Amino acid sequence: MHLPDVALVDLNLRDGLTGLQVAHDIMRDYDTQVVFITSERQLARLDDPHVIGCLPKPFTSAMFKATMSFVTQIIRLGTADEVWQSPPGLVVASQYRR
Repeated sequence: MHLPDVALVDLNLRDGLTGLQVAHDIMRDYDTQVVFITSERQLARLDDPHVIGCLPKPFTSAMFKATMSFVTQIIRLGTADEVWQSPPGLVVASQYRR
C-alpha cells in the first residue's frame, strides 16, 4: 500500500472532527507530513515534527505552487537545510526555518 507523503489539512471542517484532530490522526496513523490551510492561522499547531507549516487563506495559485515546491524539496531531502528560501505566505514550522 502506498502512503501519502503529505496531507493538506483545512483546520475549519464542517462536520465531525476538527482539522487538528484529522491532522493528528493522519500523522499518527501514516507518519505523514502535514501542511495546514486556514484563515485562522493562530489555530495551527506548528510544534509537531510532522507539521511543515501553515498556508493562510486566502492565497494565490503562485503561493500554493511555491508552497508545494518547498514541501516537495523537504520530502525529497528529508530536511530544509538545502532549501534556500521558504515560499511567500507560508508560515514555516521552526524545524524547517533557516
